[in-house]
Amino acid sequence: MTTFDDISEVCRTWPHRAIPDTENSSTLHTRIAQILRELKDAPNALSTGTGDLVAMLRQLLRETSVKRDKPDLQLVVPNADTPGWPLQEEWEAFSMTANRVDDQFRVTARELEALLENLTDHLPDSENSTMYRTGMFCRNLETIAPACQ
Repeated sequence: MTTFDDISEVCRTWPHRAIPDTENSSTLHTRIAQILRELKDAPNALSTGTGDLVAMLRQLLRETSVKRDKPDLQLVVPNADTPGWPLQEEWEAFSMTANRVDDQFRVTARELEALLENLTDHLPDSENSTMYRTGMFCRNLETIAPACQ
């Protein structure tokens, strides 16, 4: 079974560590392992681009952060100088923070409140209360995607 720590170690030591077997792993862990295998085999030819990798690693970080009660949990990943790995701007586009340290990034996933604040910054300024804007965003989301309730 693949764990957060296994994936973290693969990313930190990229490309030297073997990608672990995903038998009996969650769908999320299995998908991340698939993307990493594809990236290792053809660094400049990810079929999904880097967005899928970033989105899956963000979800893994958020899920593990909540389970471990560590909101600032990090992954150490190769920086964009490593073929196939995302640019700093790509991490940030997915509501993540990417800090360069030598030839790697330390990435963290922002919490939902930070994501909502970022999204609601684009609403009209007539109601500038964050609570109001977040509430309006959530009500609009429920109208658009009632299956998510």
